[in-house]
Amino acid sequence: MAASGWRGVAIAAGLAVEGACVAALSAYDTAELDAILHPDQKADGPNRLAPPQTLLRRVGSPAFLDTPDRLVLSRAQDRDLNTLIALRNRAVHVSTEPGPADFRAMLDLLPTLLAALSHLCVDHPAFPGARWQADRDRIASALARIKSARSTALR
Repeated sequence: MAASGWRGVAIAAGLAVEGACVAALSAYDTAELDAILHPDQKADGPNRLAPPQTLLRRVGSPAFLDTPDRLVLSRAQDRDLNTLIALRNRAVHVSTEPGPADFRAMLDLLPTLLAALSHLCVDHPAFPGARWQADRDRIASALARIKSARSTALR
């Protein structure tokens, strides 16, 4: 894959984490807008959404999500997702092309990303019910295709 393709994968992975966290934090009837807002900036503006690291902490917090919806990460998984976010930030903000180590890092981080997305969006979504089943099925299918593509890339 060309370097620009991996840059796109890093950005998409970061957006997937953000989107899954926002969906989970917004799903409860009692959810407050503050759950997804930047802790230091509640005014309108481009940085209104909390950073991905903050969103990840919040989806793991009993203050925001109940069991089993809450995403409980091991230290290794937390490190993996923060590394993924750093790769995403580098892809967005740094002009150098990703190198082979970045490509391998993305492949190595995908299992943790897929597990987190599966937990938040498929296995224990905060938005349960038949109304959302078709969406969960589409997400599960997409995650399975990504897992398969990763396995092919590692051969």
